[in-house]
Amino acid sequence: MRLSGQLTNWQQRCMRMKSLWFSLLCGAFGEAMFFPVVRDSTPLDPTLRIAALAFGPVVGLMGFALVSWLDRDCIVEFSCDDTSFRFRKVAATETESRNISDIIKLQAIGRGRTTGYSVGFRDGTEATVSVRMLPDGPLLGQWFQMHLGKTRSEGTPTLSSLADEGWGPPRELRWPAPRRVRFTTGGAALCVITVAVVVGGDEGMLSYARFVETHAAEVQQRIGNSHKTEGVVTRLWKVGVRHTDFLITYRYSAEGTEWNAPSTTIRGRHWRSLQVGAPISILYTPGDPASSFPEEDPPYVPPSWLAWAIMPILTGFGILPFLAIIRARRYLAYGNPAPARVSSVSWRPGTTATVYYQFPMGDGTMREGSYVTGDVPPQEDSVITVLYDPKNPRRNSRYPVGLVRLADK
Repeated sequence: MRLSGQLTNWQQRCMRMKSLWFSLLCGAFGEAMFFPVVRDSTPLDPTLRIAALAFGPVVGLMGFALVSWLDRDCIVEFSCDDTSFRFRKVAATETESRNISDIIKLQAIGRGRTTGYSVGFRDGTEATVSVRMLPDGPLLGQWFQMHLGKTRSEGTPTLSSLADEGWGPPRELRWPAPRRVRFTTGGAALCVITVAVVVGGDEGMLSYARFVETHAAEVQQRIGNSHKTEGVVTRLWKVGVRHTDFLITYRYSAEGTEWNAPSTTIRGRHWRSLQVGAPISILYTPGDPASSFPEEDPPYVPPSWLAWAIMPILTGFGILPFLAIIRARRYLAYGNPAPARVSSVSWRPGTTATVYYQFPMGDGTMREGSYVTGDVPPQEDSVITVLYDPKNPRRNSRYPVGLVRLADK
């Protein structure tokens, strides 16, 4: 059976443009969050001002990199027969060709309904194919299952063959579930650091919110106690390239004396409505007439909502390490041990390694898994110990797991 398919030019352009549109959306959102902080905020520290203005572009670049990384393995063109699978990825100009025996991993994508397949090859590379967008996509899934089943049946390990090689579960895993589990030193340190960062960050945001409320009250009190007078614009100018500051100086009379105000930043809309020599309404502090500001441009108060927007994000990131610990604890406390054959290793010295493995169930069916390690990986065809969820064997992990360990070890 021969199958083939190709995305239309429009679909390929949309896939390439997706990362650009997503980056623009992220950048606009980031800029909208922090632009009120720096707008008309002369007392803001210059370094903090630059960091706030750079937040949007940095988030946009991160969004572009993320989407490009997620789509790097997407297949836009393929053909296959009984001996080979040929395909071209979204960012590639040349077609790759793989033998059927090179396919060692096949994982369905989608919840409830299969929308595509993630295909892993013996050299550690992967490719993703959408069965909805590509012609013959649904048939491609059947082709994968049929040919991958053939290659597996020729040389996949069985539980008895691995047992004959001398594999046995580690002594500490022979305890019946649930096993007693406790933190490793690294896991405990991660929890402490995470809690400290989240609590410190949230406290910093609360301090910022209290500062904004206090500053806003002081500004309102200053406005309420100020006296009004008329002034004259003496100079108008603007500075800046990326972010423009609109500056003004003016002269006014207060408490029997002429005062020349230092340069003051005002809103762009107000600045454009003025000209040199035009009148301007001024508020000054009684007893300190040198302290003044335009009535339409009171001292800037940063937004207090920024703290309440950042706190949930910071807390959400703080939850991620605990989720990893909970997952590792579930494997160690309730998981079933099994021997696994290392089917492929993607590794170069000095880099992290991705190890793919297959392990047999009690009924003879095979399951797959993988893990990433910074240590020297095991050799291909070697046997390692894994733990899998008895209710869902697709959830599995190598042993030992990180962050937690058995209390009875």
